[in-house]
Amino acid sequence: LAATAAERRGRADTQRLLEQFAAQLHHALMTNIETRLTIMRATAAQIAASGDRGKAALRRHLEAVQEQFPEFAWIGVTDAEGLVVAATQGVFEARSVADRPWFQAASAGPFVGEVRLHRHLEALLARAADAGPQRYIDAAAPIGDARAPAVGVIGGYMAWSWVEQLQRELLGALHLGVELELVMLGGDGRVIGGPADW
Repeated sequence: LAATAAERRGRADTQRLLEQFAAQLHHALMTNIETRLTIMRATAAQIAASGDRGKAALRRHLEAVQEQFPEFAWIGVTDAEGLVVAATQGVFEARSVADRPWFQAASAGPFVGEVRLHRHLEALLARAADAGPQRYIDAAAPIGDARAPAVGVIGGYMAWSWVEQLQRELLGALHLGVELELVMLGGDGRVIGGPADW
């Protein structure tokens, strides 16, 4: 009886610890992603207020943002119809992204998307072949005055490897005395982060 009670207490303590860790991890990840969305919104406001919206000026501005936040593998600005007018490294310029969920959603307000593969982006960024397919999170915001329709959208693809690095740092900072494996699930129940065999 004593052993059973001790086991039950130990299991309950471990469960509480893991629940606290999950809550901390969720908060930290959401805070970091929300911060990047805020960067998109601030950049959109700067572009809206700028007098120079030429391709070269916009590209310099976007590449300066990318230099400060390298987790953005790509950042682009579209017009109101979804045509990319400027982008980091010129990728996707003069192409329409009107059918992309991030453009459609961000025309009405700030948007963060699901984790997904972007094979066209991979090919254009010339990633190392042995790195394997990379996944990204979309973040976007409307450009323009909140009282009027958007004159365009700013969108960016954040590398999922950045989120995985955050996970490793958070796990390393906990000092739990036990080894944990973290498994993250998407809204559809698929594993989006965790040990490779998952």
